[in-house]
Amino acid sequence: MDKYSGHSGRTGAAHSLAVRGVSLVELQQAGRWKSPSMPATYARSARAGKNAVARLLET
Repeated sequence: MDKYSGHSGRTGAAHSLAVRGVSLVELQQAGRWKSPSMPATYARSARAGKNAVARLLET
């Protein structure tokens, strides 16, 4: 049995948006978070290969 909470949708949406390159500010607005810390946490794995260091190493 899969376990879902009322927060699962927000978490999944934040991750999906981050995969598509949405900025942290846009994630915060979309999820109506007052602080950027939660959407940043949810998007961490999606953004891992897209951070500044990863982009620098691609060139």
